[in-house]
Amino acid sequence: MGQRPVGCMAPYSVEKVETLVDAFEKSCAKQNAVKGSVVKLRSSERDLLKNAEDSRDLFMDAVKGDKNILKDVFGGVGLQRFHRFRTAMETVEMSDMHASDKRWDGLRDAMDTIEEVLKQLGIWKPIMIEVAPSSLHYGAKPRFAPGEQVKVQPEFEGGTPTMFSISPALPEGLEMSNTTGDITGELKPGVEVKEQKYTITASNNTGQARTIIEFSVKEPPPESVTYPGLASPYTIGEPLTLEPEVKGGAPNKWSVNSDLPKGLTLDAKTGVISGTPTELIPLKDFTITAQNSTGTVEAAVPLAVILAGPESLTYPGQREEYPHGQALHLVPALVMKSSKGQDPDLEKIIMLLNHVEYSIEPELPKGLVIIPSTGVITGAPLETRETTSYKVTAKNDGGEVSCNLDFAVKLDPPKGLSYPDMDVFSQVCRCQFLQLWKAWWRSGVLLQPCQLECSSTRTWASSAESQLRQHPRAVLGPSQLSMSKAPSKRKLSFV
Repeated sequence: MGQRPVGCMAPYSVEKVETLVDAFEKSCAKQNAVKGSVVKLRSSERDLLKNAEDSRDLFMDAVKGDKNILKDVFGGVGLQRFHRFRTAMETVEMSDMHASDKRWDGLRDAMDTIEEVLKQLGIWKPIMIEVAPSSLHYGAKPRFAPGEQVKVQPEFEGGTPTMFSISPALPEGLEMSNTTGDITGELKPGVEVKEQKYTITASNNTGQARTIIEFSVKEPPPESVTYPGLASPYTIGEPLTLEPEVKGGAPNKWSVNSDLPKGLTLDAKTGVISGTPTELIPLKDFTITAQNSTGTVEAAVPLAVILAGPESLTYPGQREEYPHGQALHLVPALVMKSSKGQDPDLEKIIMLLNHVEYSIEPELPKGLVIIPSTGVITGAPLETRETTSYKVTAKNDGGEVSCNLDFAVKLDPPKGLSYPDMDVFSQVCRCQFLQLWKAWWRSGVLLQPCQLECSSTRTWASSAESQLRQHPRAVLGPSQLSMSKAPSKRKLSFV
């Protein structure tokens, strides 16, 4: 078939080109679909060649016509129309009957010419032909946690989407890009959202694809609970704080299967075990349960409370020397390992519960004892002893501590000896004493304590009696009487 004269050129437009490319793509698809039937193939190729002829004529009109119209129709996004022709034509292999048809070759030549003109105009781009997205998929997990950072990207087949939309709106903190389809953001902490379906549409100029995602916003179930700071056994009066470590979702409720040792508590919101134990218990497993709205997990926590061991022992006020026979009372000052800085009342409770026993070595002097339950050393020493070191030990199941006491026990010298009743004694017995003294005088005896000395034996009695009256207490002395003779005098003394 011949070409139309130039004067008969019909104007062309975007709409006319769209109509031609649609018809041409359908004809190419039909030709490929009926290759198994000779009759249908010949019929489809005749229709295809008719569409090729119309398309060739339009391309030639564009080359010969106004270049501004050509740029409007085939430039920019119009390049996709041109590439649709090219792509559809490349899918066709004509049968032998029409393989040499000049209309088919004429269309190919016209397309090459259009491509060259577009290159000269500087608007040619070897872009791919836009096709509609054929499928859309999001790898969103079924549950997100409050406060979680979210980033989910779309996966699609077919043409690339240029616009995305979603319905209903995403939970607070999340948003979807309307150009890339990415879902990003941070969910609001502490806010849960029930399971919800969301419809997402991805589209471009040639079509669209839809998908539905479904998820909820809830804390995942806790997977495991441990107490890393656990260091049982603990001692009475020892403050402790045990914080849990949780894997998985955060629990919002905590409980324990039985009462913790007195003085300890479990925080029902945080799972923290804290307090100061005040009772002894053997090693025991306590089951701690942590849960939230989606699950529960349990953990065994072994706890034992033992006696606090003594830390230091002293005896305030201890002296280096104590007198024989004099009462003494030494009270120990014992500090337990866990009682430092505690409330005084609590220290008393601790001391009562700690069952401390005291011992001492070597043995104390006779008359002194140590009370095993209190450590008090009391009594009156009945024997003398040089300075000796005594080791006092305070001991319980939690440990022991010792201190040394160094002291001596000694006699004091007599002081202030007197005879308060001597006046009565001298009056009753004066005659007898005088008679004795006269006998002693005749023998030349001297009364030493009274410092009586007489040169004349005849005047001794009256002198002695006179001095006795003047110094009645001067003759008082020790309880033993002894006499000794001298060559010229005899001596009487009370020793």
